[in-house]
Amino acid sequence: MTMEREVLDSHVVLDVKYCGVLYIINRLRRDFDEEIRILSRARVTRADERDQTRGVRASDKYFFLYLQRGLLEATDKKNFFFFFFFFFFFSLYDNQICHTDLHFIAHDVGQHSYPLVPGHEIIGVVIKVGSKATDFKIGDIVGVGCMVESCLSCSACANDEEQYCKNTPTWTYGADTRHSLHGKNQVQTIGGYSDKFVVDHRFAVKFPFAKEDFESEGEFNEVLAKCAPLLCAGITMYSPCKKYIDMVRKTRETPVKVGVRGLGGLGQMGIKILSTMNVEVFAISHSPKKEEEAKRIGANHFVLSSSVTAMNKLKRDHALDIILDTVGALPSEEDASPSTPEGGSPTSREDKRDKTPSPQEFYDVAADALATHGHYVLIGLNTKPVAITGTKFIWNDISLHGSLIGGVKQTKETVDFCWKHKIFPDVNIISVRDIPNVLQLLEKGNDSTKRYVIDASTFE
Repeated sequence: MTMEREVLDSHVVLDVKYCGVLYIINRLRRDFDEEIRILSRARVTRADERDQTRGVRASDKYFFLYLQRGLLEATDKKNFFFFFFFFFFFSLYDNQICHTDLHFIAHDVGQHSYPLVPGHEIIGVVIKVGSKATDFKIGDIVGVGCMVESCLSCSACANDEEQYCKNTPTWTYGADTRHSLHGKNQVQTIGGYSDKFVVDHRFAVKFPFAKEDFESEGEFNEVLAKCAPLLCAGITMYSPCKKYIDMVRKTRETPVKVGVRGLGGLGQMGIKILSTMNVEVFAISHSPKKEEEAKRIGANHFVLSSSVTAMNKLKRDHALDIILDTVGALPSEEDASPSTPEGGSPTSREDKRDKTPSPQEFYDVAADALATHGHYVLIGLNTKPVAITGTKFIWNDISLHGSLIGGVKQTKETVDFCWKHKIFPDVNIISVRDIPNVLQLLEKGNDSTKRYVIDASTFE
């Protein structure tokens, strides 16, 4: 049995410094009916015989947490969730946690084998280059997003939309390899919670800067930590922003009005990107506490989505051309805040009649906020059915769309765009030993748009 994954001539090998982790644990605790308890503290250990069947060498180290659902016995391994953060091949400088990881880990999207190694917002420095990877050299800053291979021959791949590959793309983790570009086929991919990672050069993205461009190691590391989310959150928002804004501008010259529903990791990136595109930006959130933050990062207006009155006023006063929905949840799932100010009371007769839209009517209310020929774009992963009234969309020619990340070419475009305009998410860099404290913080409710990133050097 081989202890090391095959490295092909087309591969580049990278080197890792940070790793995001915490939202995964918090989401599992919140979403499962049974209690989930941490059975062991975070620690670094050596791979054992079981892990070697996953292509991990006995000399490799990984960071793990064992989680147990309910009161199941610790010896019943089928009822454990394992999170491994392998020191494996491509040495990453940074890996950012993404909300999509939570869906994959909880089996919301497809079925996966455990242990599962998440992570698909990866950035690192090239330390080895295959003979066919001529577009990279040792020392390049390179990132990997959500995909590591596709067929490269179907109509979608030919159109630089590998994410829609007709023969199914291979996701960066939790997916079986199938196109012979990421090593042997029919092996579940191991994600970027690693200190090394191997990837085909056609699915790697070069960043437009070098370590020598910075005055200090600290400044360089800080930028790397902020750049990792561009490989998922960045492209996920840049792609629909560019597509639908360009579409609207082809029909008229008046200013484009774009709403962003949700002010989490995706929403904050969307607002920052839109603020550079010469459009009018509307932040739409269920929480009135997000208004100040939304305007700080570039929103022109704030709209309370938990208020039917506010949503109706949006239609009456503005009528949006585009709504980008990053939430992936209906109002009943959002812990919607009251529509009156915190600690205050209704200030008008209209406010007294105000209410939170029900799940059955939310998309109808949102469609009413769009102008004729408007576009409602679903971006956040909502794994539950939604209800819409057809006439709400038909009578005003409202289009309902879905949008999934972007191809490798457009991901490179996103990286260059964000670097040019200095668009980065807000991050907190933490030590692996800070995990218990940050978990407690998240359990109490994290109302910030900041992302937690673990410094991989603290795995030592």
